[in-house]
Amino acid sequence: MEDQLIAFETAKLAKEKGFNEKTNFAFYYDGTQTWNDPGYDILIARPTQSLLQKWLREKYRIDITVWIRFDQSYGVLLCKDRNRIGEEIIISVTSKNLGNNLYELALEQGLYEALKLIK
Repeated sequence: MEDQLIAFETAKLAKEKGFNEKTNFAFYYDGTQTWNDPGYDILIARPTQSLLQKWLREKYRIDITVWIRFDQSYGVLLCKDRNRIGEEIIISVTSKNLGNNLYELALEQGLYEALKLIK
């Protein structure tokens, strides 16, 4: 099993919100992926989903919970200090996104929405 790397749009938003942890991968500003070189200033860090999730939890106390719902869709709930923030996000199962990575798609959406909540 391999930990999923976040998408370019999520990485851009994470950088904007102050994410600057060390990562193995990065994006150039045009969206192409590269190895991360800490001395290179024009990179956007590309963390794994779990690292970004941990950063949100530890720095902003935002918890992201993903679960499978009775209708086989995935639900994503964002909480801060054990209080629900925002509406539940539903990731529906369709012929386009069926597969083993549906949980990761839901988590990616939750990460993006959580980052948008940071002022």
